[in-house]
Amino acid sequence: MEARARLIEMSEESHVEGEAAILTTISDDGFPHHCFLSQDEWEESETSIGLSLLSASRTARFVARRPAASFLRVIAGEAVILRLELAGAGGAMRADPSRSAFRFTIVERIVAKTPPNEKASLTGSLSFERLESREESDRRRRVKEELCP
Repeated sequence: MEARARLIEMSEESHVEGEAAILTTISDDGFPHHCFLSQDEWEESETSIGLSLLSASRTARFVARRPAASFLRVIAGEAVILRLELAGAGGAMRADPSRSAFRFTIVERIVAKTPPNEKASLTGSLSFERLESREESDRRRRVKEELCP
C-alpha cells in the first residue's frame, strides 16, 4: 500500500474514489443490460436525473431505443431504486464530444429499507476507485457541470 501511495505521488495521476450506481436498460434481444456509472456521470435532482454516457456504447443505444430504465444506488445502507423515463437526449456534450447527455424524469423512487429485527442488512455501498490524470479530472468536472439542469 505504501509503495502504491508513493507511485501516485510521483506521477501526474491522482487517486479518485467515489460513489457508483447501476443503470439497467433493456437490450435489443430483451435482456437486462447493466451499466456501472461513477458519481461524475450523473446529476440528480428531486424530479429528474441527467446521465453522461459514452455515445458509442450499447447503453446509449438501448436508452435511445427504449425510454424506460432503472437506476440503483446504495445510500446509508439502503437500496434506492429510481424508475426512469427518458425525457430527452441532448446529443454530444460540449465538455466531452465522445459522450452524450440523457435527461430522465424520475417516475418512482423506491427505498428498500431493512425491516426492524432483520438478521441481514446492507452494510456498504457501491463505490469505485481509479487513477486519473489532471486533464481527465478537469474533463470529468466539466461533464458533471454540463449535466446540471
